[in-house]
Amino acid sequence: MKKILAIVLAAAMLLGLMGAAFAENVQPKYTIQDLKYDGQFLSGKVVHDDATPAVEKIKIRATFFIVGNYYMATTATVRDDGTFMVEAVGPIEYITAIANSITAEGTTWLCGAELFVN
Repeated sequence: MKKILAIVLAAAMLLGLMGAAFAENVQPKYTIQDLKYDGQFLSGKVVHDDATPAVEKIKIRATFFIVGNYYMATTATVRDDGTFMVEAVGPIEYITAIANSITAEGTTWLCGAELFVN
């Protein structure tokens, strides 16, 4: 009986350690919603999945693909409420927006979205 109890306790401890290790490896999860371009500003909202850890200092990297096989890229800081706005004017055909967080430890890529401009 003592051996069975010892095995059960050892298995429980192992599962507890594995659970803690998996919990530490949970990546932040975000989505970009309401991505719009009105001819002058790209806007949208970066939304956090509350079941995952949050990050600070989120930025948007927007790339605007222009008629004639040109492009321009710029960044903007995401506000505390998750919204962002990036200015770009021209004959834009396609836009990508990528959210990331840059810290001393490196860059964490969070999510991305695309928009075809008519």
